[in-house]
Amino acid sequence: GSTLFPYTTLFRSNGTTEDKEYLCLQELLLRCILSLDVVDSEGLDEVKIARRSAVKEIQKIINELESKV
Repeated sequence: GSTLFPYTTLFRSNGTTEDKEYLCLQELLLRCILSLDVVDSEGLDEVKIARRSAVKEIQKIINELESKV
């Protein structure tokens, strides 16, 4: 499970994408994706699969977060 998921689950929006908590969570999630983008798989399928899976999980969390604003 993701360590970010509890934060997005507990997140309560004030109804705008300018909400400070929303912006912080979104920034953190985008940084996670950028960090994964620089991981060198060195041709290893296991690494590629793990990276792809992590990005998909983060995207699901972003979608959940966006659905609350």
